[in-house]
Amino acid sequence: MDKNTKQQERNSLRALLRVILFLAFLELFFYIDGGLSIILQDYQNRYKLNQENTFRILCIGESMSYDGENFSYPTQLETILNARSQKHHFKIINKAIPGEGSDVAVQRLNSWIEEYHPHIVVAMMGINDYVDSVPFDKKTWPQKFLGLLDNVRVYKVAKTLVKDAFPQKQTLEKDFPSNTARQIQATQSFGQIKSLPDIIEEKLKKLPPDLTRVYLVALFHEGKKHYEAASFLFQKLTEANLDPVLTEWTFQKWGDTACESKNYTEYVKVMRHKLEKNPEDPWVAEQTWRMCRDNPKDQEIVEALNDLIKTHPNTRGLHDILGGCLAETGQKAEAEKHWAKAEELRGLGKNPITHISFTKFFSILKQKDITAVVVQYPMRSLSLLKNLLEDIDGASEAHYVDNNSSFREALKRGSYSEYFKDRAGGNFGHCTPKGYRIIANNVANVILKSFE
Repeated sequence: MDKNTKQQERNSLRALLRVILFLAFLELFFYIDGGLSIILQDYQNRYKLNQENTFRILCIGESMSYDGENFSYPTQLETILNARSQKHHFKIINKAIPGEGSDVAVQRLNSWIEEYHPHIVVAMMGINDYVDSVPFDKKTWPQKFLGLLDNVRVYKVAKTLVKDAFPQKQTLEKDFPSNTARQIQATQSFGQIKSLPDIIEEKLKKLPPDLTRVYLVALFHEGKKHYEAASFLFQKLTEANLDPVLTEWTFQKWGDTACESKNYTEYVKVMRHKLEKNPEDPWVAEQTWRMCRDNPKDQEIVEALNDLIKTHPNTRGLHDILGGCLAETGQKAEAEKHWAKAEELRGLGKNPITHISFTKFFSILKQKDITAVVVQYPMRSLSLLKNLLEDIDGASEAHYVDNNSSFREALKRGSYSEYFKDRAGGNFGHCTPKGYRIIANNVANVILKSFE
């Protein structure tokens, strides 16, 4: 090998090392820039929790634990415990993540325990566990690698630059009136649109210019309450070759605007699409309940759900949603039949995602000698939850909270709307402050009885 070749190799190696160092420093800069506020918040949490005589309780779950702000069940639980306890000062750490499945909570449980050192972990989870979802630990190594790579900020920037440099060809804009794009200001951007999820905003910003214009027009019409125009545009956008996450969000926007314009025919199309993918879709449950509530005489949704049940008779989510719809149309006896069928179907099998998550949950707590409190959802039988967990090591030592009987008694005395804001779970939904107080009281009773 001659001297020139060796010199070229050394130069190439130096150049490669410079690139690696540059990318490492760039990633560090992004991390520091995006993480300072989180670090400060975590420091404040640790400072509060290190106070003497503090009994720490970590709550995990999804929107049923997150929802309600100052009236969420964990917030009310802290107030109730401190008012009733003579021995301890209680501090609740609420780490519920709305919209996520139980596998996500369990995946993060170890880090939360290391950070907050709880004496008790309270879990109400499983409602978002869809049978076709894949737990993190069951993903293939390429899925895990790509998932981790998507969290690297330098990779995200590089992906965006490549996408901008080589945009996909789209022909969707020809389907719209030529003057449509002129109906918004040229300065309109996705960043100006309120309540746009971060992940969706990122995906929208990466679209080719023609699709960007169409989305901006659709969102502009939605913001101005021109729901028929917005619904038409979102429907057209569902036909484009989009990212799967963006496609499902677009279907949801089509459904939202169809609901606002009271277009039952268009909503039923979206409902069928969403239920074919996920028969327990909480968005469908909530929107269907609202549509049936707002126009109880319209039977188009009921007929569509009955058709789906004919082809999928053993799908519990369909029975839950139809039951909620029938209850809003005054057909309470028929609603109870479908809810009973859904409960029966829940007892016939074990959701594998929920079972795997609780297996890991109990294993982690047993290793760290932390007490587990497991909470059943309102209007759901506690025996079903215990049957699901009966073969898991550590489940028999857990403390269980029943929310079935207390909510059924409450509904005998008051109306559904006193305790629930929607029907996201079929025969139950996200609670009002009064409903969350029932859950908080039930959890407090178990904790105080067991540990005081």
